[in-house]
Amino acid sequence: MWSNDVYRGAMAHFSRNSVSIRLVGLLALVLGLFAAVEPVAAQTQGPSVSVDKAVPDEVQVLRLKGEGFSAGNALFAVPCPDANSVEDIQGAEDCDITEPTAILVDEDGTFTAQVEWFIPAGGLFFVVGDAAISEVAFGFVETEEPTAPSLTATVPAPGLQDVTITGRDWTPGLAIFILPCPDVDDEKDATGDTCDISQLTPVTVGSDGTFEVTAQWDVPEEGLVFAAGDAAETQGATGTVRVDDGSSKWNTDAQVRIREARPVTGAALSVDYEGAPEMASLKRLAVVVNNNELSTSSIEVRFRLRCFDADGNVVAKRGNKATVEPGERFRKRLRVPAEADSCTVILRGLSTDTFDGSANLKIRSRG
Repeated sequence: MWSNDVYRGAMAHFSRNSVSIRLVGLLALVLGLFAAVEPVAAQTQGPSVSVDKAVPDEVQVLRLKGEGFSAGNALFAVPCPDANSVEDIQGAEDCDITEPTAILVDEDGTFTAQVEWFIPAGGLFFVVGDAAISEVAFGFVETEEPTAPSLTATVPAPGLQDVTITGRDWTPGLAIFILPCPDVDDEKDATGDTCDISQLTPVTVGSDGTFEVTAQWDVPEEGLVFAAGDAAETQGATGTVRVDDGSSKWNTDAQVRIREARPVTGAALSVDYEGAPEMASLKRLAVVVNNNELSTSSIEVRFRLRCFDADGNVVAKRGNKATVEPGERFRKRLRVPAEADSCTVILRGLSTDTFDGSANLKIRSRG
């Protein structure tokens, strides 16, 4: 926020111009000029203002910039939270004039200031102007959802490995801890109670919101779920250490896409794996469900992975139900034992309600 010296400088400027109207009256005059000024998008001449994008529904300190103003002019910036457009602002009652931000224009006609405003979900209109009503500019604070922090890690083989973990989109300077979750099969089940807190790895996020740190973990063939977060629980994320020796890639053997307004129960996949050539190279099987982040419906699915020996005995299995929320990715893997003679994978939708969104169901295999 601006210091008292800046504020006193602004008021001294008003005094030098023999302006004796109270601050509220000054701002009311400025706001009353709105109807006579072109909308923000149409302004091509005169002063202009710009502001950082903001996270919605929070009080934010934002950087406000202006150009094209008169050098040394004393300005005030006020938010207009009740306005849905510039045309809605007809007077002081449409804006919050209780805590204006005082601004002094630099010699080159520009300024950079900080404002602390609550930003509604739909954004925020604001006005910047002087007491003489000689210069007025309008602006709009656009909103954007914060990018969720992410974690990635890959190792070339299973076993005890030096795992390099990379993080992106974290708060710069945040001190976080990373810990493995060896007893967890799915990332969404990773919590402080289900992970191994005896293996905490500390790291401080860099100024660009990224970090890289190495931890020594025992990674199984199907991968290892891990979690990260700070002590105050202001940010957190989960990830899975991938085992990738580069020798082969995952193949999609069956898939179905669920579109908007279609029942999920119509989505059903089944794949049988058998025969000497195919089974000799088959190492892993997986079911995958991706629910688009723009969907408004969740998806309930049932999956079953089974492998059998030559006598028909089950030698490996996984199966259950799962609910996949919008923006989530669900995956279950099965390692194919060397003694397996055949395998069967089934994945089907169970939700009876009409689905609103877009999603993919896949059965995949890897040699």
